Amino acid sequence: MMEAAPEAGRAARGPRPMELLAMTLGSCTGMDVIAIVRKMRQPVTAYEARVGGPRSEERPKVFSALTVEHVVRGRGIEPAGVRRAVELSATCYCPVSAMLGRRPPQLLVLMAGKRTGQRA
Repeated sequence: MMEAAPEAGRAARGPRPMELLAMTLGSCTGMDVIAIVRKMRQPVTAYEARVGGPRSEERPKVFSALTVEHVVRGRGIEPAGVRRAVELSATCYCPVSAMLGRRPPQLLVLMAGKRTGQRA
């Protein structure tokens, strides 16, 4: 169920459309990245895609920037492989990212809480 903003007099029972857009991007790229790193036989024990960003003050209140944080955990994971998986998702596989291509998301890769690379 989707919901309007509380300031519109609605209860916050579900995500709003822009939240769903961010969730869709995270889901799309997340499925790509985890599939790619598994094919690389990386010993991933946990993976999370976090998506968000500021929105413009003017209507329509679009995201002025989107950031996708790829948080990867596991022993012996090669950061270059994870960065490559993120890049492949963003440039080749994720149709949501392609649709947002005019304002591509900033991509961050975190392993054990530390950045291993980024693409603006």
